[in-house]
Amino acid sequence: MIQFQNHDDARANVETEADALAAIVRDNQALGAPEADRVRGAVATYVRAVVQDEWPRLRAAGQESPRAAAALDSLYQTLQGIEPRTFRARAFYDDSVRQLNIALDARRNRLADGRGGLPAEVAALILVGAVAILSYATLVGSRSFWFHAIGAGAIAVVIGVSLVVLVALLYPFSGDLAIDPEPFRSGSLARFFGPS
Repeated sequence: MIQFQNHDDARANVETEADALAAIVRDNQALGAPEADRVRGAVATYVRAVVQDEWPRLRAAGQESPRAAAALDSLYQTLQGIEPRTFRARAFYDDSVRQLNIALDARRNRLADGRGGLPAEVAALILVGAVAILSYATLVGSRSFWFHAIGAGAIAVVIGVSLVVLVALLYPFSGDLAIDPEPFRSGSLARFFGPS
């Protein structure tokens, strides 16, 4: 149950990061050209790097992308280079900085989620527990061979399927239950990928 919650949290981190980046794109329209164009371009570069470079790395080895990290640094520098000229522009600029910090926090969480894994102590507990349950089911049983065999087999199947699901949930960006980068390709961010 905990791993399912962790998998769900990983999906929420992806959505939070994409939502914050979309808010930056929308907020910076208040700055006007050329500042809004520079911010939009920096967000586009980062989003493309995440989808095209970082996602395959997360899927394969749980690693971040140096290209995405550099694009995020560039986005920070772009925002730092802007001097809002009106009170209205200042309000939207301040929200953009706040949204960028939210995106950075969600990115850190996403990368941590991508490393996946199970603490050694928990893995040992699961292994010892599975062996104990199967041993008990095998050694203590009914006088009927078939009733005993079916009971032990059913327990083995339940434990085996549970372990397969657990492993799939441990690595949220790979396998059959993998989280995809769709939030980065939808809404306000969809324009950075052209027509589908």
